[in-house]
Amino acid sequence: MTRTVTGVHITPDGNRTDATVPTDNLTDFFKKHLGGWPEYAHYGTTDSAVCVVVHETSMSNGHAANVLATKAVERIMGGGLSYNLHGAVVLVGYQPRTDTLINLSEDQRSIIEALAQDEDVRAWQMYMAGMTASPTPHRGSAA
Repeated sequence: MTRTVTGVHITPDGNRTDATVPTDNLTDFFKKHLGGWPEYAHYGTTDSAVCVVVHETSMSNGHAANVLATKAVERIMGGGLSYNLHGAVVLVGYQPRTDTLINLSEDQRSIIEALAQDEDVRAWQMYMAGMTASPTPHRGSAA
C-alpha cells in the first residue's frame, strides 16, 4: 500500500485545495499537478518545516507570483524569502531530522488560512496575478 501525506495546492490566484500526495512516484504526481518537472525546496525549523514543490521553470515561463504561498512559507520559516514563489505550489509537511515528507500540520494549515483571509495578502495576490492595479498596503498588514 502506498503511503500518502496531506498538504495543500495553492494557485497564483489564491485558490486552495487539499492535496493527497503519494510518497512514491512523486515526480509523476507533481508533473500532473504542476504541469511540468517539479522542483523541491525545504523551509522551516526542526519543529515546523514544509516541503515546497513548484514547476521548475514557473518563473522563467512567466507564471504569476504566488503571494499566498510565499507569505505562508515566510511565516512558517520565521523569515522572509528573497524571491516570490511562482505558479501553482504544493506545500506538504517535512521532517528534516529524517528527511521525510509528513502531513501539513494543523498549525501550518491555520497560517495558510489566516493569510488567505488577510486583506493585504489578497490585494497583492490579485495584483501579482495581473487582475488589479498596485494595492495600497493597510496598516498592520501581514504582507
